[in-house]
Amino acid sequence: METGVWRHTWGRKGVDHVFILEVPIDTALERIGVRDGEANQFEQRDSLEKCHAIFSSLTDSFVQRIDATASPEEVHEAIMAIMSSVS
Repeated sequence: METGVWRHTWGRKGVDHVFILEVPIDTALERIGVRDGEANQFEQRDSLEKCHAIFSSLTDSFVQRIDATASPEEVHEAIMAIMSSVS
């Protein structure tokens, strides 16, 4: 996504990392249901599919994708491994 807004928002602030926690849409919907049993307007399948398409298009080197189907501890470890490599 090479828009002026994206470049202004991220590029000028010197972002080191953006973490995108990825889960299949069905898993996301299940987790939303467990959370409080009711999805808001942004947590509907069609909205999640659109968001997934947008986030999938991000290819900047500072975008880090994390498999969030793993346990919270494993997700944390993955993030910390990336952060520990920052000089």
